[in-house]
Amino acid sequence: MLGVGNKNEYGSVMSDLRKPVRTRDPDAKYLAIIKAGEYLFSAKGFERTKMSDIANRADVSVGTLYRLFPDKPSLLAALHRQMEDGFINAMQSGWSRGDTYPDRFDYLIESLLDELIRVRETMPLYMMTKNIVGAANHQPGMRVMNEIQTLYQKAVSDGAARAFPDGYQAAIGHAIIEGAFRAWLMEPTEMRRSIVQQETQDLLKRAFQIA
Repeated sequence: MLGVGNKNEYGSVMSDLRKPVRTRDPDAKYLAIIKAGEYLFSAKGFERTKMSDIANRADVSVGTLYRLFPDKPSLLAALHRQMEDGFINAMQSGWSRGDTYPDRFDYLIESLLDELIRVRETMPLYMMTKNIVGAANHQPGMRVMNEIQTLYQKAVSDGAARAFPDGYQAAIGHAIIEGAFRAWLMEPTEMRRSIVQQETQDLLKRAFQIA
């Protein structure tokens, strides 16, 4: 069960739980609910947060909340998809910066670490709730792994990487990246970021046998 605002376990928590997020249109209401859910799940814990708490925080009616998200797991799954979108966009952005495949994979890792820094305070929530969204038929990390597979296949098609069975190298690449990120989160200093980035870049290129 998630804890209640434990800074050591869940990262820094903002103050003033009762401050509402004002909304004006349907898109704004959706975004307000997303932000409220992320905040309250991090601050109070998933189990302790009520749907009415989320509605109050987002300044929407309970009916509007249930119309968009029928239960807490569905909202949590939306939060996971939002984070996955951020990581996928970061990978694509980094990839586009490189002229050679070694450079593309290097920039990919650099951009992913930049995104991780941006969302670092809420990462513990996502790590601690992977089993919940998994039970709600959303496989956390699968879309990120699929994107790794897509980029890896581009390298294979151009003869810049060794071909392996479908999905095999993507799973290894995802494990390398996730393991490195977990290590960095334990000691998120600039010096350690540099070490983690270089080691992850080298490991990924060796795993994919990038030329």
